[in-house]
Amino acid sequence: MHKLCFDRAPIGIFRVGTDSRVFTANEQACSSLGYTHEELCGKSIYDIKPDSTPEIVEEYLQKMHESGCVSFEAIHRRKDGTTFPVEVWISPIEFKEYEHRYCFVHDISRRKQAEESLRRAHEELELRVEQRTREITELNEKLKKEIHERTLAEEKLHRSQKMLQLVMDNIPQKVYWKDRDSRYLGCNQSFAEHAGLKKPAEIVGRDDSQMPWVRNAADYQVHDRKVMEQNSADLGLEDSLTLQDENIIWLRKNKIPLHDREGNVIGVLGTIQDITETKRTRESLIKKDEILSEAQAIAHLGSWEYCLETDREYRSQEFFRILGMPDQEAGFALDSMFDHIHAMDSELVRTRIIETLEHGKPYNVEYRIIRADGAERHVHAKGKTVQDEHDRTTKFIGTIQDITERKQTEEALLFTQFSVDQAAMPIFWLSKDGRIQYSNHACNYLGYSPEYLASLSIFHIDPTLSGEKWERDWKRCTEKEVVIFETSHKTSKGTHIPVQLTAKHMENKGREYYVAFVKDISRRIQAEERTTVQLQRLACLRAIDTAITGSLDLRVVLGVILDQTIQQLGADAADILLLNNAYFLEHGADRGFRTDAARQISLHLGRGIAGSVVRERRVIHIPDLRDNEGQPKDIPFREEEKLVSYYGAPLIAKGKVVGVLEIYYRNPQVLEPEEVNFLETLAKQTAIAIDNANLFTGLQNLNTEMILAYDSTLEGWSRALDLRDKESEGHSRRVTEMTVRLAQTMGIRDNDLIHIRRGAMLHDIGKMGIPDRILLKPGPLDADERTIMERHPVYAFEFLSSTEFLQQALNIPYCHHEKWDGSGYPRRLKGEQIPLA
Repeated sequence: MHKLCFDRAPIGIFRVGTDSRVFTANEQACSSLGYTHEELCGKSIYDIKPDSTPEIVEEYLQKMHESGCVSFEAIHRRKDGTTFPVEVWISPIEFKEYEHRYCFVHDISRRKQAEESLRRAHEELELRVEQRTREITELNEKLKKEIHERTLAEEKLHRSQKMLQLVMDNIPQKVYWKDRDSRYLGCNQSFAEHAGLKKPAEIVGRDDSQMPWVRNAADYQVHDRKVMEQNSADLGLEDSLTLQDENIIWLRKNKIPLHDREGNVIGVLGTIQDITETKRTRESLIKKDEILSEAQAIAHLGSWEYCLETDREYRSQEFFRILGMPDQEAGFALDSMFDHIHAMDSELVRTRIIETLEHGKPYNVEYRIIRADGAERHVHAKGKTVQDEHDRTTKFIGTIQDITERKQTEEALLFTQFSVDQAAMPIFWLSKDGRIQYSNHACNYLGYSPEYLASLSIFHIDPTLSGEKWERDWKRCTEKEVVIFETSHKTSKGTHIPVQLTAKHMENKGREYYVAFVKDISRRIQAEERTTVQLQRLACLRAIDTAITGSLDLRVVLGVILDQTIQQLGADAADILLLNNAYFLEHGADRGFRTDAARQISLHLGRGIAGSVVRERRVIHIPDLRDNEGQPKDIPFREEEKLVSYYGAPLIAKGKVVGVLEIYYRNPQVLEPEEVNFLETLAKQTAIAIDNANLFTGLQNLNTEMILAYDSTLEGWSRALDLRDKESEGHSRRVTEMTVRLAQTMGIRDNDLIHIRRGAMLHDIGKMGIPDRILLKPGPLDADERTIMERHPVYAFEFLSSTEFLQQALNIPYCHHEKWDGSGYPRRLKGEQIPLA
């Protein structure tokens, strides 16, 4: 690991001896200098750092010994002669009684380049600041000159304004003048008072946004620009103005462009005349004529007047609009009206007219007309006769009103009333105090008659509703267009029905109502409850799946299954019985029992309810254990645990019964079919868990047997080698014991000790390939014989390398004759090249 970190470090690392020569270096150090590792090793630091001298080196070493580490910046030279800046840290280290120095080198070329770029940018910035300072100074001088010239011009303009002001104050009209930016240059006293100012001088520099007519400021400025751009006067313009007190006045305005001596437009001059009173008088006359026409148009009410002496009828504008005809001023004969009356209604109208003219009866009739465009309309006509001083009838006057919309509304109301009465959805109209004002036929779901419902209030059919809550609901309805909420209604039989109310606030003839549309949501509530149960069961199965896949401890998994079973099925107690090889059902896990009696059960397959569950391979339900005569023998703890109802489900995995899942209730209980199905699903999950645990246990046993077989085989090889070489008998065992003790002392983990033990046991296995004449030779070996003898580690490697489970132990028989100085065999490894194991 140390060597890997050394070689892969992102910075250059040198190890330098006391002679200032490189002993070794990592890949980054070689790469940065352009040398290979062999070329760099042995180089002097003076070759790498050309500006170094013995004095400088001695100074750095002195600092290093004082503080333990020294750092500095330097220039290094590459193999190709180029140089680059670096930052160096030097730290001493003693290794095998030799003193070395570690040099950590970081290339800082980019940092130096950045520092140089920053320096140049700083110098450039200082030059720019100096240049901008000179430019600002020049601009300041120019600005002073312009200010002086402008001051002189303003003084001249002020004198001119005073002269003009004297003239303007003697003009009866309101006068003002502005510059090209629509800012006031002056005005006469009349205009100043109009603007709410005491003196004309106060207006100078202001614009229309600072005047009482700020609402019109944008329009006035647009008009000013138009006059100046077109260089033409705009005279006689009438406009309204809303004052700050919200009063509206009317003004007649004149506006002309102002010119300088060269004829250039420099502003506008305007006059204002208040024409409010004149305007109001004129508009009042027009308004009175319009009001009558508008009132008739709004009411669809036309008027007519028939003169008996001339037999002419005069009609209003709205009369002609009702008939769909253009306005006509000429008189008409009375009979001409019948040209527009529906043929089926003309006789009725004629009769009523005769009754009015001859007998003085009031004229009041509804009939249909045919408009000029062919459309049929309903009208209501009313009239009376007018007598002269001699009590003779001279005129017949009256009105005619289009009531088509009213007729349609009445028909729509009748249709709506019928639709509401026959609607499939219950509808209630409630007053502000909660009294039922109306209910349609669909409200019979409550079991009350419509007459009896009319005597009740909302509080009778909604027992959850309080007076305070009703007031809050009423307020919500008045604030929102529609309010939707859920509650329950009580029927005449006392049952409660969950409903959804869609409520709306309505007004009719000055009275407020709370209109509620009722929807029975019993099915939806039941569906939601079923969905919730399904989700809970899915979560339950998910938890069980997680336990099965996440734990190999069968007790933990079975505990999770029983917890979920009790929670989802509401059981008081539950247990799991496991079928052993002797066909006995024994306790596997339990939950909810008050005593330990359930854990002592051992039941033969041919007995008891649980045995029946296994034999019949189906769920068995006993509603009441107290009625089962044979029960005391089957469940001896029934009375002690006060158990009443029983369900048992077989645990079947791959067609084989492995146990029984039992649940108990301390009260009579009958599960729904869906709950029984869920119990069967839990039983299947339990069977899978048990089967997985059995498979895992079998695999563990098989693995243990294989490991023991491997070790026995290796020990047999070792004993065979000892038998071949009587002089080394017991040698392999002693080496193995000593090697394991040494590894334990070094803190090597138990998982690795097994490989070290195997390697030590087989360290001389290669001697199986050495001829007996050499292996068993009593005297010393000659050179050729020693060469053959030194081949036994290679024979061991070739013999064992094809065995997969010995790969991690292979280095011991292969390298156990290597020496630190490289004089060993077979590969002449030295130092850290020799593997630990």
